[in-house]
Amino acid sequence: MSTLRRLTIITFLCLLPNAFGQRADALTFVYGGNREAKLISNDNSTTIQSWSAVAGSYSAHISDSGSVWYTSGGGFGGGGGWGGMGGGDCSVFGASYENILEVDWNGNTIRTITKEQLGGGNPHHAITLTENGTILAVVAERYNNACGERLVEYDPKQNKVIWAWHTNDHEGTNNPRKLKRGSDSNDPYHINNIDLNVHTNQITFTSHNVFEVFVIDRSIDSTTAKGTAGDLLWRMGNPGNYGVSGKQHINGAAHSARWVKKGVPGEGNIIFLANQSPANSNYATGYEVIPKYSLGSNGEWEYEIVFSGTNNNSQFMNSGGIDKVYNGNYVITYPNENYTAYEYDYTKGATQDKSMTVATWSSVGQNGAHRYPVCGGRLLAGVKANDPEAIALNNQACANYNYSSSSSVVELSSSSTIEWPSSSSTFMSISATINQSNILVHVNKNHITLNNLTSNARINVMDLHGVVKYSGVIQNNQLEINASSWKSGTYFIHIEKSNQIIYRQVIRVYN
Repeated sequence: MSTLRRLTIITFLCLLPNAFGQRADALTFVYGGNREAKLISNDNSTTIQSWSAVAGSYSAHISDSGSVWYTSGGGFGGGGGWGGMGGGDCSVFGASYENILEVDWNGNTIRTITKEQLGGGNPHHAITLTENGTILAVVAERYNNACGERLVEYDPKQNKVIWAWHTNDHEGTNNPRKLKRGSDSNDPYHINNIDLNVHTNQITFTSHNVFEVFVIDRSIDSTTAKGTAGDLLWRMGNPGNYGVSGKQHINGAAHSARWVKKGVPGEGNIIFLANQSPANSNYATGYEVIPKYSLGSNGEWEYEIVFSGTNNNSQFMNSGGIDKVYNGNYVITYPNENYTAYEYDYTKGATQDKSMTVATWSSVGQNGAHRYPVCGGRLLAGVKANDPEAIALNNQACANYNYSSSSSVVELSSSSTIEWPSSSSTFMSISATINQSNILVHVNKNHITLNNLTSNARINVMDLHGVVKYSGVIQNNQLEINASSWKSGTYFIHIEKSNQIIYRQVIRVYN
């Protein structure tokens, strides 16, 4: 076969995100507490893979390659329990872990990052695998003669910490840009989730013990971060901490601060779980907010709430989490319902409760569930590892989805035009009610041109993560898309009109 050029068109039966009031078609990754980590099929009928070694970790992430990162050694209670020693003489519940591990699809250890490599102290349960491939971690420490915490970014490629930020460098009284210590002198903040927006170079994190979610600047180096440039850029949840009588949205605990990823509806917003929300009858509530980065007339940091999802239960329980799925839906794990996760369809409104949800998962991990596209890299990792469940699911759900060069791949030169065969063709093997047979695709270097389109239809082009790379309403019968800035890889074309999918295909871009 000839050398693949800019674009490869391949047959598409992979399940794309459902629209208009349905749950996302996705694999579900659950973890936490004493449960093993699992990757579960879209219909919840099959455990594709499980990782028993992850049991006991309260933070785990599965990569595109199918490896799992998690905290290990000691455990959540362990030596770092309420009476334990987590970071010198600072007793921190949940900071008893010794190492951060990466294991492959079959559970074999690939990498170990020790607490010494992180700079001393003890890692919390909270770690995050960033889109840059680095690891964010929280470490309990004694610093400036007081207990506190250190946020670190570790680069596995360089095998070293590349950035650090200390809570104790940024404390003050009645100051909107300074932290106020919690009442527990040994565990004043208990940061329990941390996330990096790689596009804005900002970090968000939640503090269990002061009931807030924060944003800080990651674009500055570790030395500069010790000064006022490293102070808070924004905060929400408990304005009384900086002397303002604004609305309190968090009580008891906060968990799971995350950025909405680029290309997902609401990109750049922040999601978090309030274990109890005084602004919502003290119910456990998941929020999505737009941080405004400015102070209002009353001195409170400004924000806009664009979503709240509650289970109408005010009983306080620890842990829990929220994630935003690639199609815009939310998955909220409520600890006060035996860690049941509910999926909310984001199109159903800004204020919802569990009676409006479209799917549930029972007894999931304490720090939440994550959902990923069915025919993405995580399933492919299982296929490559010769995992029977992954192979079976691939054959069932992604039968004509082709990950590599094969006879079913149509190769194009830099200026080729291809006309799709009719719906009766064995090559297309997809119903005529889904794909229009007269659509033309023209490829010219870094541009994709679609012809014979239907006006007023909506088109989305997504990558394997479900991140939308292009979105818009078709105005006429031709559309040109510039793909020169995209990474080489697989992308999904999805066109719908009047609540019906009229076209979907997979393309592979090479840059």
